[in-house]
Amino acid sequence: MTISLCMIVKDEGKNLKKCLESAKSLADEIIIVDAGSKDNTKEIATHFTDKIFDFKWNNNFSDAMNFSLQHATKEWILVLDADESISSRDIETIRKLASNKSIIGYRFLTRNYTNNMSVSNFIASDDSYEEGKNYNGWFPSAKIRLFQNNRNIKFYGMLHELVEDSIKKINGRVELADVPVHRIPSENEKAKKEVYLKICKENIKTNPTESSFLELGMLYKELENSDEAAKALQKALEINKEFVPAYIELGIILQTQKKHDDAIKIYRQALKIKPDIPEALFGLGICFFRLGMLDIAKENFEKALELKPNDSRVYVSLGSVYEKLQENENAIKVLQVAISLNPKNPMAYFNLGIALEKEGKKKEAIRAYESALKLRHKKSQQIINKISELKKNLGSISYSYSYSKTL
Repeated sequence: MTISLCMIVKDEGKNLKKCLESAKSLADEIIIVDAGSKDNTKEIATHFTDKIFDFKWNNNFSDAMNFSLQHATKEWILVLDADESISSRDIETIRKLASNKSIIGYRFLTRNYTNNMSVSNFIASDDSYEEGKNYNGWFPSAKIRLFQNNRNIKFYGMLHELVEDSIKKINGRVELADVPVHRIPSENEKAKKEVYLKICKENIKTNPTESSFLELGMLYKELENSDEAAKALQKALEINKEFVPAYIELGIILQTQKKHDDAIKIYRQALKIKPDIPEALFGLGICFFRLGMLDIAKENFEKALELKPNDSRVYVSLGSVYEKLQENENAIKVLQVAISLNPKNPMAYFNLGIALEKEGKKKEAIRAYESALKLRHKKSQQIINKISELKKNLGSISYSYSYSKTL
């Protein structure tokens, strides 16, 4: 069993070394296809391989990846991006996967690390992997990363290059690998998104499907252009009125634009098509909470938890509802669950502090507020004032403002 690592790179000098360090003990050869780097990317690559090839970029990721396959000589192909890595503890597991020749390809789950806990399908980090220790959590994506070197297996797709279709054509057996790929946000994330946006627009000219417009909307959303994102998602829904992912993303955008009534309509349309969508129920809960309709918000959050019982975001929001409804004991319970699921969420500690303070549990409230401060809650001065007042009431020395200057 031998493995070729195939990669496309361009101006990845800040990321490439970490990626190649993580995979060098696994790969029997490393194929680097450079799409016109102007930084030290190629120089870094020379420390790991002499198989570095130039590719004239044509806005088509599949063409570049298929070019890399032409130079791969080993039995299996492993695909990584420069901002991704494999944990050292999973190297042997991947080797064992590649020893099974009855499997044509393995689909890997990618952990896309982020500190943005509002993203769809957010999962709190459990610190089981060192790679995610500096992030609140991650959101998943999946694709075939490891597959047999077979001339019939090719990449398709201008933007998101995939081998899935070609493996399906040869009736190849694919399984899910119990190994994650770790993706850390890179410093040039925005520049990458701008490139992807350009390619996506080109792709839509020849492939104007609901999925293409969803992808365009997601890119605009990530680039914080909510108006264009909404237009693209509405176009996706014009093509397919039952395309649930577009409803969810459009609802999130309208919600962030504070168009809560419009967002509610969109979420409800999604739920008519598919009644068990936790993201839609969570979105409804947020909208009704913002509109002051607490009982309806509570109902939607509780339904969301029935479908997705480990979503810390929903527990935090439900805790806020309970606190507003003066159900402080319930608020404390669900916020403690939220913290157990995601100990890095400053909002959970802040809301817990409020509920504990209302219950007269001042020492516990101080500890909760202090945790919110350490996690850099945006209302730091308000929290400092709360701690100071609570300590005065307890007869302690007032809280020093100097603490805030270390945040």
